[in-house]
Amino acid sequence: MASCARGAANDKPLAQMYPEFCELRDLVDRAVALDGEVVALDEQGRPDFGLLEDRSGRVR
Repeated sequence: MASCARGAANDKPLAQMYPEFCELRDLVDRAVALDGEVVALDEQGRPDFGLLEDRSGRVR
């Protein structure tokens, strides 16, 4: 099985924080590198950085 989400720019274990990323490997049939930002959307579909802080355990 291929590895997934080895790390973030801040060297935090991205796969542990967001295990859903590991599901992405089932969508491709070759090695890929993803670059971008994680965005959490609120109930109205708007970006909400506070939701990411809640998920990562950071205190606002």
